[in-house]
Amino acid sequence: MSFDLRYLDGTSRDLNRRVARHYTSITGRRVDLRAAVVANRVENVADAIETGRRDLLDAALARWAKVDAGS
Repeated sequence: MSFDLRYLDGTSRDLNRRVARHYTSITGRRVDLRAAVVANRVENVADAIETGRRDLLDAALARWAKVDAGS
C-alpha cells in the first residue's frame, strides 16, 4: 500500500490530521504533515519553472495563501 501525502495541501487541517493518524496506524510510520505540504509546493514551483509559465506559479501562490489563511 502506498500513500502520496503531498496532496494533503489544500485540504482541511482536520482531514490532514485524520489521514496522518490513519496512515501511521497502518504503517507504523509517523507523518510529517508540514514536510508533505512543502514537498507538494516544491513540486508545483518546479513544474511552473520547467514550463516557463508564470501563471502557474501565480496560481499556486494564490492557492497557498488561501489555504494558509484557513479559507
